[in-house]
Amino acid sequence: GQPDNYENRLRLRLWEDLNRDNVLARACPYTGEPIGLERAFQPDVEIDHILPFSRTLDDGIGNKTLSLRRANRDKGQKTPYEAFGQSPADYDWAEISARAAALPSNKSWRFAPDAMDRFDNEERDFLARQLNDTRYMARLAKDYLRRTGADVWVTPGRLTSDLRWALGLDSVLSGHNVEQSADPRKNRNDHRHHAIDAIVIALTDRRLLERVATEAGRAEHTFDKRYLRDMKEPWLNFRADVKASIDRLIVSHKPDHGVQGALHNDTAYGIVEADGGKGRSRVVHRVPLSSMTKPADLDAIRDPLIRDYLKAETAGLTGKEFTAALVAAGVEA
Repeated sequence: GQPDNYENRLRLRLWEDLNRDNVLARACPYTGEPIGLERAFQPDVEIDHILPFSRTLDDGIGNKTLSLRRANRDKGQKTPYEAFGQSPADYDWAEISARAAALPSNKSWRFAPDAMDRFDNEERDFLARQLNDTRYMARLAKDYLRRTGADVWVTPGRLTSDLRWALGLDSVLSGHNVEQSADPRKNRNDHRHHAIDAIVIALTDRRLLERVATEAGRAEHTFDKRYLRDMKEPWLNFRADVKASIDRLIVSHKPDHGVQGALHNDTAYGIVEADGGKGRSRVVHRVPLSSMTKPADLDAIRDPLIRDYLKAETAGLTGKEFTAALVAAGVEA
């Protein structure tokens, strides 16, 4: 009898995770009070971020559980162990640990005393963690660049995603649904999204990170991902300027998934002329003469002098003889 919406589907999934082996044992992880199916949708039951959202920016299913409202309020912006590890009044840590063990493994470890250490690898402070992201590839890139003397710090992809939405850039490219989600599905076939992310990263400084930490703390007990919804544009007409720049971009990309394939073509693409104001451009690139195998390939050569010269030098030839003569003509020229 509940409305079919995102929050209710999430509540149902989290209710099932409370104890997948025993429906009757499904209860608030903190108080132990039973949560039946009907109660899972009542106002006195809330969706809790096991590790505080304000300190992790982790809004994934693995960091969520159902809990009683009062327990969620008592827990505040603390980890389960920080809030209840000393068994304060009305809470028993041994029983909390036992109930946590019945949760899926991607949730149960978050109840451990060292959960935050595991999450952010010794960086307890939100801002410090953003400046010292320790994920493997980010760390390698950061360490490499720092050896050049550069002042480098790293921000997580989740933060870039949230800021991209807050700055109104999710709708710059087609395929981005800015109204439905703070983190819409990227159109990964349009590689200009990398340029948009680069703009967001360029605007992310320490002052902005401090604001994110503050706003995330205020949104700790809400279901709204849009905790940065009141962010102002960096300058007047910012989004229009970004869109104008993105619309001018031409991306050169040829995917090659073979293990022996080159990462990209050894060439460069360039715009040589506009197409009568119709919003299209002609793009050219260089190719080796040895790649041409038939006379018709010469028709694609843009320069008429070069095209006519090579046609004259290879007249009447085909196959390997054509290619060999073409290469020789190029060397002589």
